[in-house]
Parts: sequence; C-alpha cells; structure tokens
Amino acid sequence: MPLPTDPLLSQQWHLHNPNPLLLDLNVFGVWNPAEGRAYTGAGVRTVIIDDGFDYTHPDFDNYDQSLDFDFVGGNDYDPFGLGSDAHGTAVTGIIGAAADGTGAVGVSYGASLVGYRTEGLINDDWLVSIAEAIGYASTNALGDTINISQGIANDLDSEFGNGYNAARFDAIETAIGTVVDSGRGNLGGTIIKSAGNSRVGNYDVNSDDWTNDTRQVVVAAVDQNGFVSSYSSYGAAILVSGFGTPGEVVTTDRVGADGYDLGDFTSTFNGTSSAAPMVTGVVNLMYDANGGLGWRDVQTILAMSARHVGSAVGAGHAAPEQFDWGFNAASTWNGGGMHFSNDYGYGLVDALAAVRLAETWLFTGTAAATSTNQFSNYVDVLNVATIIPDGNLTGTNFTGEAFFNDYVERVTVQMTFSTTFMGDVEIYLTSPDGTVSQLIADQAGGLDFNGTWTFETQAFRGERAAGNWTVRVVDDAGGDVLTVSDIVIRTFGMSSANDRYVFTNEYSDYAGLFGHVQAVVDANGGVDTVNAAAVSSASVIYLNGVSGFIDGTDVSFSNIENAIGGDGGDQIFGSDIANQLFGMRGNDMLNGLGGDDTLTGGTGNDTLNAGTGVDSLSGGVGDDVYVIDGSDIIDEDVGGGIDRVASSASYQLAANVEYLTLTGTAALTGIGNALNNVLNGNSGANTLNGITGTDTMSGGMGDDVYVTDGGDIISELAAAGTDRVMSSAGHSLSANVENLTLTGAASINGYGNSLNNLIYGNSGNNVLGGGNGNDTMNGTTGTDTLIGGLGDDVYTTDGGDILTEAAAAGTDRVYSTASYGLSVNLENLTLIGGAAINGYGNTLNNIMTGNGANNVLGGGNGNDTLNGTTGADTLIGGLGDDVYTTDGGDTLTEAAAAGTDSVFTSASLSLSANLENLTLTGAAAINGYGNVLANSLTGNSGNNVLGGGDGNDTLNGAAGTDTLTGGTGADTFIFNTALGATNIDRITDFSVVDDTIRLENAIFTGLANGALAVSAFAANLTGLATDALDRIIYETDTGRLMFDADGSGAGAGVQFGVLTAGLALTNVDFFVV
Repeated sequence: MPLPTDPLLSQQWHLHNPNPLLLDLNVFGVWNPAEGRAYTGAGVRTVIIDDGFDYTHPDFDNYDQSLDFDFVGGNDYDPFGLGSDAHGTAVTGIIGAAADGTGAVGVSYGASLVGYRTEGLINDDWLVSIAEAIGYASTNALGDTINISQGIANDLDSEFGNGYNAARFDAIETAIGTVVDSGRGNLGGTIIKSAGNSRVGNYDVNSDDWTNDTRQVVVAAVDQNGFVSSYSSYGAAILVSGFGTPGEVVTTDRVGADGYDLGDFTSTFNGTSSAAPMVTGVVNLMYDANGGLGWRDVQTILAMSARHVGSAVGAGHAAPEQFDWGFNAASTWNGGGMHFSNDYGYGLVDALAAVRLAETWLFTGTAAATSTNQFSNYVDVLNVATIIPDGNLTGTNFTGEAFFNDYVERVTVQMTFSTTFMGDVEIYLTSPDGTVSQLIADQAGGLDFNGTWTFETQAFRGERAAGNWTVRVVDDAGGDVLTVSDIVIRTFGMSSANDRYVFTNEYSDYAGLFGHVQAVVDANGGVDTVNAAAVSSASVIYLNGVSGFIDGTDVSFSNIENAIGGDGGDQIFGSDIANQLFGMRGNDMLNGLGGDDTLTGGTGNDTLNAGTGVDSLSGGVGDDVYVIDGSDIIDEDVGGGIDRVASSASYQLAANVEYLTLTGTAALTGIGNALNNVLNGNSGANTLNGITGTDTMSGGMGDDVYVTDGGDIISELAAAGTDRVMSSAGHSLSANVENLTLTGAASINGYGNSLNNLIYGNSGNNVLGGGNGNDTMNGTTGTDTLIGGLGDDVYTTDGGDILTEAAAAGTDRVYSTASYGLSVNLENLTLIGGAAINGYGNTLNNIMTGNGANNVLGGGNGNDTLNGTTGADTLIGGLGDDVYTTDGGDTLTEAAAAGTDSVFTSASLSLSANLENLTLTGAAAINGYGNVLANSLTGNSGNNVLGGGDGNDTLNGAAGTDTLTGGTGADTFIFNTALGATNIDRITDFSVVDDTIRLENAIFTGLANGALAVSAFAANLTGLATDALDRIIYETDTGRLMFDADGSGAGAGVQFGVLTAGLALTNVDFFVV
C-alpha cells in the first residue's frame, strides 16, 4: 500500500522523522512494508474520551457520528462542544486523521473514530462522567481501544485522593474492569491513559488511584531525542512512552478560528496528551494485524517491543530523568531481562516491532491472554500494625511467599497505613529474583494519610512469581509516625510452561551483558517458541543446539520447539521433534529436519524443506520452493506466487502450487492441479499428469508417461528413454516423444512425429497420423482413420477403420481383428484374434498372414505372400508370383496363368492346379507332389518323397535321404547339400533321354561349370574312378552315384544318389552350376 499523500505528513516527525539522528514511531514500515500486508487500523474502533470533537473537520472522514455521545449536563448525542474545547479534536487527529490527500494523517488512519465528551476538568461531575464514558465505550460503542488523554489535578493537594470522593474512583475502577473483562467479545478492550504532566511537581502516578491502574496502558512522554519530556509524570505503573515534545506535534485542530490556532491544524500540541493517542494508534495497528489478541497480550507486546531511549542502562540518569534504567529478572526477552524505568516504562513504543509481534503472537496455538485466563498469586504479607522507624533510611522489610510459579505481568501492593506526613514515605517492592521497583517516594508534601491504598507496578513483567516477595517501607525523616497494619501483594500473569522467547533489534545491544545469555536453554518443559518477528535483519535459528545468529549476534537454542522469523531472509532449522517454523517476511529457508513439522513461509520467496516425518508446509505469498518426501502436506494460498515442489516420492501438487520437480532416481509419479503447472521428472521412469490447466511437462531421462488433456506442453530430451503420452484430447507428439495413447471416449485425434511412434486410439472415432518414422497405430474401437505417413508403419484395426497410406511411403503392415481388404499403398496384412475372418490384398506385393482360425486370404494383384498359419485356411494368390505358406490343411487356389507361385508347407502336400513351386519346411519326413505344370519341388532336412507329376519338373531333396520321382516330362534333379551317408537321394524314374542331374560346384568341388566333361564321368561295375580325371562314377550294376573328389581312387568315393541299374548314363546327363 502506498504511503499517504497528505501535505502535512512531511511535518509530522512523530510518524517519520526526516532527521536520522532523531526518533519517530517507526510506522512507515507498517503502512508501506517492502512485502506483506500493510496495516492502517482498518476494522478497529477507537473511542476518545475528551473535552469535545469537531467532527466537521475535513480530516475526520472516518469519524462515526452514529455512536458518539456527550456526557456533559443533560447527556445528548452531540459531543461537538465549545469552540475552546480543542483538546479532543487534536487527540483524535493523532490517532486517526484520515489519509485523504489533505491536511494531516493519523497513526491508524484507517480506524473508525468515536468521540465521548465528558465534563470539564476537574470536579466531581467530571469523575462521574469519566466512569460512565469508560463503561459505555465498551458496551455501547463497542470500542476496541479507548483513549483517555486526561487526568486528575496532579498537584500536591490532590494526591492519594485528597479532596475527591473515593466512590468516584471505585466507579472508574469498575468501568475499567468492564472494558478489560467483557470488551471485544471477552478478549478485553485496551484503555490507553496518559500518565500526566506533573514531573515538575515531583508527581508519581502511584499517588493517583485511577492513573496507576495497570489494567490500562499508562503512557509517559519523550522528546524527539528519546529523553523523557520535562513535564511527564513518572511511576512504576507506566508501561511505555510516546512523543510529547512541547509545541512540535502536528495534528488536527478545530476548524477555523476556534481551537489552538487559526487554521484547521495545529503544530503546538504536546504533553502526555499527545503521547497516549500515539500509543492508541499503534494498538489499533496491532489489532488490525491480529484481532484475536487479548488485552493482556497487547500490554506484553507493547512492553517487549518498546525501545530503550534516554540514558544508557547502567549509566545513571540525567535531568529531566529521575530514575536509572535497569533490567528485571525475566529470561525471555533477548536472552534475559527487560529494561524498565519509572520514567519511561519499558521504553518508546515501536509501531513496526509491535505489529510484527502482534501478527505472530498466537501462531503456535497459545490462547489469547484475557481476564478469564489471568492467573494471580495472593500473598498476605502483614496483618499486624507495625511502626516504621522514624528517620531510618534502611526502613522495614515485610516478606511473604508466593507459591504459584506463574509468569508475572503486573503486580499490585495493597497497603493499609497511616502517617502524618506523606512526604517522608518511601515504598519499594522486591521480587524473588531481586528486582526492585520503587512504588512511591516522598510524595504529597505535607499531607497526612490514614487508610488503604493500592500501589501498582509493571516492572516485573516476565519474571516468575514463586518465592519471597519483600515490601520495604521507609520513613526517611523524623518528626512523624508511620504505621503499617496490612500488606497484600497480588501478582497477575500467565500460568503456563509454554514460553515465548522474544527477540528484537536490541538483542545485539545487550547480548552477553546484564544477564542476557547467548545460549538459551528452556528448562521447564512445555511447547516453547523463539519469536524473532520484530527483528528486521536476517536471522539464522537452529532449534537443535547449533549456534546461529539474530540481529547479527550469535545465539543458540535448546529444548525449544517452535521458531518465528522476522523481516529478513531468515534460515530456520528445526530439530528431531515436531516443530512449527514460520519465516514471515523475506526470502526465508525453513528446514524441518526430523519430526512431523509445520513450516509456514509467510511473504517472500521461501524455501521449505520438510525433512523426515509427515510435515505440513505453507509457503504463503511469494515464489516458494517446497522440498518434500511425498508424505507431506502442502497448503498454498490462492495467488500466493509461483511455487515449486521438489519431491523424492510420488506427489500430487496441492492447490495453488505451480511447479513440481521429482528428485532422485526412483520411478515416481508427479501430478499437477488446476493451475498451469510445470512438472519435471527425474532420471527414473516417471508418470507426469498435469490434470487441468495448460501444463508444461518434462520427464527427463527414463521411460516416462505423460498424461495430458491436450492443452499441455510436453518437452522431452533426445534419447532420453521411450516415452508415452496419454491424452484425453487431440494431441500431436512433440519432439523426442515416441508413443501416444488417446484416452476417454471422445472422438479425438492423435498425430506422431519423426520418430518410430506407437499411437493408440480410444473408443471414439479417432484420426491417427503417424508422420515420419516406422509407426504403429491402433484405433482400438470406433470407426477410426489411420494415416501412416512415411516409414514402415503398422496398423491395428477392428475392420471398421479407414487406413490411409501414401504411395512409396514405406512397407506397411495391417493387423486386423476382423475381415479386411488392404487399401491402396498398404503392403502387408496379418489377421489376429481367434475369429474365422478373411483378408484381402491389393495390387501391391502383399504379405498376408492368417490367425489360428479358418481364414480366407486373397492376395489380389502383385507378388503376394500368403500364410494362413493354423486352421483350415483358403489361400487365393491372385495375379502375380505368389508365395503360399501352409500347414497342409489349407486350400490353395490359384488362377491359371496368374504368375509363378510357390508353396511352403510343413506337412505333406500335393500342389493344386496352377501352382508351380513347392518347398517342404521344417525337419519332418513329409512328402510333396507336383501337378501338370513345370514344378519346382524342394525337400527339407527330413527324408522326403518328392513327385513331380506331369511337366518338366525340378526336384531338390535337399538334406536327408529322399526319394525323387520326376514323372513325365524333362525333369531336373538337384544335388546341392553337403554329402554324407544320411544324404543319399534315390531317383526312381531317371530318363537318360529327357532328365538332367544338376550338381552344385560348391559341393562337388573340382568340377567345371556347365555340362559335365566326358573325362570327369565313368560308368563301371566298381563304382571307382579309373583315372585321375574321373569325378562322377555310375555303378552300373547297383545304380549308385558316387563322387570322387580327387579321381585317384586312393580314397573312397562318396555316394550321393541312387538310380536305376543298367542305365546308359553318360556325362551329358549331368550339369554343373
């Protein structure tokens, strides 16, 4: 939120002092923070009890006339007052003059303002109206804060109620109780009361039974330089200080000539009357930051955030100061006790520090501190009348023990005594830890006193109550008698072991001094919290005993569970137990370590590292990074920045988180949310699912699966595994992604890329396009259109699909679960499933394969290959040189003059009409027979019977001992396999006139190609070579055919065949190839 532009703001030094050597309220950081929410008091209502209010003032846009009241005279609803009643208008402007671009601006310019006018100072009617106004401010106006910049006549003649009706003070006390007990829905309202302007008269607020009520925030005044103002009343009941420099505070004035100055504003306002509304404005800002605070919380926060000003601690005091600064014996403020002075209370209010603590005060589950849960000790110290030695400066000590070890917030001492000269009386209270608070000293001049009075002190805040409390009473001059007959001490505070260790920008000032330790060890159990929210610089906080730093100074913590950072870029480390860590502002790093932790980043770009355990993480506003192990829970605000999760386990992004990166090497699943996510895999096989939104997914290495709704960007590295996209909408594969599966039932389309893609449709009517590459496409159910594109593609169809293939776009195959005829440019067809279905080719050279049922395969035109596999299939080659593969139980149909066709069979087979060639497959002893055509018959490795039938046939028994019968015609018998005793073929009907034996020269070595030479042939009864040139020998009496490799007869010839004996066989019956 930008700063106000009101022209007088530059003169309101109390809001922002242009002189860096002087002080201000430090409010600009609350109104206009570098990051995070700004606070102006919006939603908070202040009731100002004063002399009159010019609600027509142009800077009172936020004044609520529907709730104001005039308690003067007959009581009415118009507190405007007289022209001279300017005090209330000035006070109101300090609290909440509107930020409207004109005039001045208030500390809490967004607060709602209500004026209550009371009787003029100072009389009995005035006290009556004060009591009524305080009560009604809470019950009728429902004020969150009540400002009272008024007090009794602070002079020697009016102290200790002299000249006043005591019942009026009792009524005021009752009204204060109404505010703190039941105001703000029983959280308690906050009354801010000026201490008074009677320092010159040596006036202590403890001599006023109203001003010393510590249920109020009693405010002293300081100058710009931080020293107490020369007029500011003092006393132990003061909590904090504001500014009251004489003649220098700029605020609103009555409009026109009325009021302090002639214009609508004044620059001469001062006194504790100006200091109190400054504190009221700060409290309004605190309530804006945290409306759940109790009234006791407000007091503690003000005290802990207040700044030391004036003389140095331990250096004595300088005029107009009357008291030295000292530290009490608390242990939870900056590693030790809190500074206090009867001149200043705990110091000058610091708006930014107070608001930062207010924001975080209830973070760790501590209940608001109210009247209901206020704890007290009652210590009955004295019940016997005791005369105090006259003129003895040592005085008399009265000691009583408090047994309940609660945290002290404020203490009262009720004493019944009598004296004929109050000016000689001094009263001191000492805590069990040795802190001394002066309750009263040398007051009231020559007045006497005989009755009961309650003295109050704020000085022991944060100390423990248990132990001996001592009241020291001194009669410091002779001539008068001081008798004390009853003393009761009451401590008020909090009974809890859940400690708050608060750190501020003053830690570096006192670390290691005055008992402020740098190794904080909690020794009383409970769930404790380090709160460094008021620290503006970066902190490093370890809860496991390791040394870090706050405010640039070393510190360590042990036995403390929770930690809260400040405005800097903090690093906070938990421990092995369950921790709550809060980063607040700045770019923080939170590390849960062990235990089930809660990590809250706050504003800024935070890194939250869960560690082990089931942790809960919330980044807040800013671009946050979550490091988790998958079992953790992330809660991110809407519009809370661009956030990232790094997970070592499968994980689905919580709402409002944008980025997910999977870590490690395991096969993990990463799921997005409704936002536009970026999902990054690790080196394992990941599944990434962006769900809704326009997501960007990158699997990295590994065989990854992408689940998309079609609007996502998928980025994959080259050679980074075999990846698949599962898409519920139309999708085109991006580079380096191999496979695509369409999901759902919608009629959507899917397209490949240049890789070898696997593309699957869904149950709708899909268009699948393979693109370049050797693609595999399956439309599954539906009437799909499959377009292979370039490459050797594979189509799977249920028969109802349209398959489109470009000419010369690769050698493609169709797998069909139903009868199917190949469309143009598709080469191959395989029937799948168990149904008796049929397949038909086209004009190309098709490869047709059946399934296990009885299929009809038709090759069509082209040189087709048909294989029915199992089942009694019908194979129809059609035109072209076709190849049939059969198991013997099929019907092979070939048209006449429809090409030269070949049959491969694993069972005995006789070629049907119009089939030319037969090859036996496998190793079984099966047989093959030709037809009337010129057949080529080839055996397998078994012992086959081959019969050529009619026609000029070619028979090749191949391996094994085969029986070859050429039948009619000029037949050729081929020997081209390795010779041996198990590979001797018998030719049953060799005709020397028509038939030929063809020899393979690689087997029959040494023979020249072509017709066998005359010299290389011999026919005799021995079967042996007769000279060195004989190679092929026909044993005429047995019909054996021998091969002599060297023709010498030195080695035995090798038989390779058997013919009919006695043939007139010559060399011309052999041909070598």
